[in-house]
Amino acid sequence: MKRRTPFLAAACLGFAGGLILAWMPANAQTRFDHQVRNLFFAGFSGDAESLQKGMKACEDVLATNPNHAEALVWHGGGLLMMAGDAFRKNQPNAMELWTKALGEMQKAVELEPKNIGVRIP
Repeated sequence: MKRRTPFLAAACLGFAGGLILAWMPANAQTRFDHQVRNLFFAGFSGDAESLQKGMKACEDVLATNPNHAEALVWHGGGLLMMAGDAFRKNQPNAMELWTKALGEMQKAVELEPKNIGVRIP
């Protein structure tokens, strides 16, 4: 029996590790931040087209679920970026964008205060 114990332990660990690896890619694909963060980061770095794509992705999700906290917080972040641009150009809607952005981000935190996917952005 002693000779089989290491083999059984290794087989169990291998099986458990395989289950974890099989689970991780599926879970990673469903994370909302993985869908939009690169678009937003590029947008925050000056790529207006990427920012618009990220905003559109959030708006599509929010059209079907207006209380999707992660979409709200990312969209709010995009609005903050747009508000900053509007302030620099002395546009009259800058404060409106700023207020809407903060409101979306606050609502996201109120909806899911313990969700790290909401808190980090």
